[in-house]
Parts: sequence; C-alpha cells; structure tokens
Amino acid sequence: ITRVRVKVNCTTNCIYYDRWVAIFGGGYAPEGDPNHASYDATSTATTNRQGRAVFMVDITSGELLAMRRFDDVATDGNTDMKYAFAAKPAVFDLNHDGYADVAYFGDLGGDLWKWVISDAVPDAVNNSSTVPIEHRYDSIGDTGWKFLKILMAENCDATDGCDGANPGPPPHFKSFYFPPAGALVGSRLYLALGSGERADLDYLGTVDEENNRFYVFHDRDALERELALPTAGTARYTDKDGDSDFVDVSTLTGSCTPPPSPAVGFYFDGAVGEKFVTDTAIFFGVVLTGSYIPGSTSNPCDAGGNSFLYGFDLFCGEGKLTDPADPMGSKLTRISLGDGLPNHPRVSVGPVSDGGGGGDCNDVVMVITSESGGYQDCPGGRPDSGLSVETWRDE
Repeated sequence: ITRVRVKVNCTTNCIYYDRWVAIFGGGYAPEGDPNHASYDATSTATTNRQGRAVFMVDITSGELLAMRRFDDVATDGNTDMKYAFAAKPAVFDLNHDGYADVAYFGDLGGDLWKWVISDAVPDAVNNSSTVPIEHRYDSIGDTGWKFLKILMAENCDATDGCDGANPGPPPHFKSFYFPPAGALVGSRLYLALGSGERADLDYLGTVDEENNRFYVFHDRDALERELALPTAGTARYTDKDGDSDFVDVSTLTGSCTPPPSPAVGFYFDGAVGEKFVTDTAIFFGVVLTGSYIPGSTSNPCDAGGNSFLYGFDLFCGEGKLTDPADPMGSKLTRISLGDGLPNHPRVSVGPVSDGGGGGDCNDVVMVITSESGGYQDCPGGRPDSGLSVETWRDE
C-alpha cells in the first residue's frame, strides 16, 4: 500500500491529486509457471492469462487505476509478460517525499520488471478521454508510467543441454517468488534477490545450469531519466552466457573487491537443488537471506532437507557470518542451520552507545527453522560512529 500522484484533464500548471493504492502481482498459476507441466507457452488470443499481470488499485474506491498485462497483440498489452507474478512487489520512495517512485516485480521465468511511477500521469478513472479502457489502464504510450524488464536471469535452455531431448532435461527457468530487497547508497539503488522453485521444493536438477542464483546489482537509472529503454523482448541487464553485466562472486579476489566495470553486479551460484526461499534483508550494507536444499529421505516423519543462512557484503559478497565451529576464524558467506526450512532473517537492533554502536554485539540477526532450530549472529554492518539509529524496519 502506497501513494501516487495523478492529474485530471490537465497538461500544464497542473494540480496534482493523491491516490492511495495497492500494488500487487497477478499471483501464482500453473499455466504461467514455465517449470510446470500445465504451462501455456502459446501466444495467441486463447493463451491463458492467469497471473500474467501487475495491478494498481485505488484502496478507497476499489477502482483499477493502472495495470500492465500480457497480450498477444502489442497494441493491447505486453507480449513479453509470459510468466505469472507470484512474488509481492518491492516499492521504493527514492526521494523520501511520501510518494512511490518505482516498483519491481519478479516473475516465474527469471525476469525482474520495473514500473516507474514517480511522475503524475492522467487519472485513468476521472480523466476525460476517448482512449479505449484497455489502453488507458495499461498506460501504453509516452504519457504513461514507464514499464520495462530490468533483469533477465540465465535459464537452462538447449545450449546448456536443457532441450527435452533424451537424456537431457527439459528447459528450466529460474523463478522469483520473493521481492528484491533494496538499499539506496547515495544516488545508487542496490537490489538483491534470489531464485528458487518455491512450488517444487524437492526439485534437484541434473545439470549445473539449472542451479539457482542469488543476484546483487545496482540499477544505474532507477527513475529512467537518462538511459534508453530496452527494446521489446530484451532486458536492461542480462545474465546470459557471454554477457558482462554480472560476474560470479567466486571470481572476485582480494579484500572486498567490487565487480569490475562494465558489470553492474555479481551472483552466488546455489548448490544442486538449493533454493532461495525467504525474504531478503539489507542491514547497513550486509545482505541476509535464507535458502533450502531438499533431502533424500522417503520417511514423511523425517525432516525433508536443510536450511542455510547467507550473510555477506552488499558491494563485494564478502562473508559476514561467524563460523559456529570456529568463532575466532574468518567470516563465512553461508552457514548451515540444520534440518527444515528457514524463516525470514530478522535483525534486532540494539541500543546505540559510544557514538554509533560499535564493539559489543548490540545488533543481532535471528533465524528459526521449521524443525525448531535457531541461530543468531552479529550482522556487523553498523558503523562505529557518525550515525544514530532511532528506528528501523525490515521492508
């Protein structure tokens, strides 16, 4: 739930009106899940539309204020919105004026979309217009909010051996079931999100290209005021073979070395069957997220797998977690939490003392698993001086 600005029958010296809105995706549908047997891969007038849309609804009246949706005809919708949106959106107010500026939506096909909603646009409900209702709500054209694909993940296709031909596996897609976490550092917006088959937790895969990934990158033009929009069917940043937008974090050497230009970010390769299945938190430059690897037990009374906690530097991927077996040793990127699924990492912010809270472990990250396991550690991101924390909330 957030607030946007609109204008009514006005082009210059306009009065803006507030609209309190709910922004959400179309939800999960097997027909929109490319890893499900029921996926509808067609692109015709009869293609299943379930889940393949994002909405903005006025929470006072229930009226549809704006929408982006799949359509097989480009003038009536977006022909590239081929997958369902099961993740909740991440919505950010970048200039702290109380109005939403940009929303990010992950889909089940490994795409991250961006909707720039910072400018006041004609009110689709109250504005006098002869534009057909489906176009008005879609905001198709130069007068609407910009909508584009910001990230395209690497999926396992025929070039990787995933083409359905025996003995190769069928094509497999990285799916986003959780929203990206965001951190505004100066004028740069950093985003962090991971993929995982949340609807098929037991999936393992048979080739390395099917492994899930956790991505961290900065959006170079968060409000889309400088760079040209990507052409239809493409993305601003891609993680395809041979592309230079992302680097494997394992290739970064030295003391907290950031990705070299022209890369905008890095990724962690998950283990076989590993899925990133929790919300992500960013606390003073430390990224915290949870993952799950299914087990092989056939006994329904046994735990079905193992949970893990990731904790690393936002800029370089350097580990920030204490090794339970060697508390005085080097910091780790990932630690095992034991059996079961992890819940979302939570940070408890301690009292601020000595000008910034350094020294003792005042701030604690906590994770609990579905098998009653627990873990806590010091995320270690708060500076020693110059900053006083009054309140903090995990978004």
